Amino acid sequence: MTCEDVVATGRYPYTGRFGVLRAEDHAAVQNAMELVQVAEIGDSLFDRISDGQRQRVMLARAICQEPEILILDEPTSYLDVRHKLEFLSILQKLCRERELTVILSLHELELAEKISDRILCVNGRAVDRIGTPEEVMTAGYITELYGIRMGSYDEGSSDM
Repeated sequence: MTCEDVVATGRYPYTGRFGVLRAEDHAAVQNAMELVQVAEIGDSLFDRISDGQRQRVMLARAICQEPEILILDEPTSYLDVRHKLEFLSILQKLCRERELTVILSLHELELAEKISDRILCVNGRAVDRIGTPEEVMTAGYITELYGIRMGSYDEGSSDM
């Protein structure tokens, strides 16, 4: 299956019984692929591309469904730093240009702080705190939530 085929599956809810894509469906697929910068790999086989490219293809698939809200569970897992930043930059652009709401789980505190308008912290099974990054990402709260102290790693001790 090519990358374009994978993205096109996002349009199936809009097709009739026979699953035939119309001109507007093909346009939505191309638009989504261009938006997330994967148009140039449309003919590539999905199982032959990098993890970063796969994440963007799957994001294009979701976008061409024209959602109002995207919910993503650790979308940057297994991506190197460059691809994480590219992926998150694309999400920010979507939020601004399409007024799309993105809800995502991240364990990288620095990334969450940099890209989020609001942060919701979960402790166990309960919501512990909701607020802006400035309100939530304080040294005292992070210490309390994770049981760690903020600071730098010292090879000579087990303390951080």
